[in-house]
Amino acid sequence: MTEDRPWQRRLKAAGLTQRQLADIVGRLEKTVSKQIRGLLKGGVPKHLKVIIMAWELMDEEQRTRWLGMAQAESGDDEKAVPSRKHADELESENEALRAQVDELMKELRARRK
Repeated sequence: MTEDRPWQRRLKAAGLTQRQLADIVGRLEKTVSKQIRGLLKGGVPKHLKVIIMAWELMDEEQRTRWLGMAQAESGDDEKAVPSRKHADELESENEALRAQVDELMKELRARRK
């Protein structure tokens, strides 16, 4: 990341690499790089912003599990497939994270007004 764009800075500050973000969204790193810099039509996609905000809220264990699930979904790591119990725990955590992200989005909208 040679440019210093706002969402690039947040990505870096959160400790999330473009490669990891690409793994999570199932896209090529080159595509994510263009998206995160807002170079494609429509600017930085909302889903990437939400993922970065969620990453900022997660602890290290949650991040590791989330990456493992993304890799398992893409077939990159067969060992990363969680057990049913583990998947239920992750879903519960994801619901809590979604609620936190929703609150962040509300705050962002309020600031823009």
